[in-house]
Amino acid sequence: MWNTLNSNPSSKKEYKSMNENEKVSYFWDWIIRWWYHLWWVKIKISDLRKIEPNIEALFPLIENNIREYSPELWINYYIDFDDIPNQTNRSNNIEWVNFNNSKLAEKIWDLFYNSLSDFLEHLSDKINKDLESNTELLEASKLIKKASSNIQEAWNICEPYIRTDFPEMKHTEQIKWTNISNEALAKWVWNLYLKQLWDLLLKLSKKLNIDWEADKWRWRTKLANELFESSKNIELASNIIISLSNRQSSYKWEEVKEEKEWFLSRIWKLLW
Repeated sequence: MWNTLNSNPSSKKEYKSMNENEKVSYFWDWIIRWWYHLWWVKIKISDLRKIEPNIEALFPLIENNIREYSPELWINYYIDFDDIPNQTNRSNNIEWVNFNNSKLAEKIWDLFYNSLSDFLEHLSDKINKDLESNTELLEASKLIKKASSNIQEAWNICEPYIRTDFPEMKHTEQIKWTNISNEALAKWVWNLYLKQLWDLLLKLSKKLNIDWEADKWRWRTKLANELFESSKNIELASNIIISLSNRQSSYKWEEVKEEKEWFLSRIWKLLW
């Protein structure tokens, strides 16, 4: 019997009471129905995990059911592995910025706090816009947004005391020796491989930690607290990003691909 679209067991207890065959039948039915009802839109594995966190353990049996129903198609035809970020179009470096991550983190750290806050807010918005379905990256986006708010508050505290009459200012509104805006910089930073993004954010967090330590020892408690929170939030976001960068599917796509090629070659021989 077909399940209705998005039908779930009425409780966790009901799901846990299912045996393996019932679970396989349930998920196979749901996956196929989803695909046809929504005009061939793949179901997200993150949605399946809400019911079965270890859904990959059932994939071989679900795949057998799919192959009986549609032998030319395989499980990845129906499922979007959205919790494993696609890094195909990402880069190891930022175009027009010839700094390594250590130098770039220092240049970003040298921004006036209001400009640094803007940069972090743009970065948070880019993450939120590009990967709305990934709940972990959404959490990273929220943490970076919090860091932006912390830095803006630090700016509000510092602004009355900032002098701008020096011939050469250490701090700037955008990174020195480039014509790149903070919004464009955030776009390019977000385009880095996740491991590179993690490294850059972690280095920036450590730079802000230096500011926190300095202001703490000067008894600038309110300012130090905002800097501490910003550093902590950026570090937490970087932890999420590196965990996603290291994630791999437990399902062996190479083996599936080889089996599929063998299967299709057999059909081709039979036809000719």
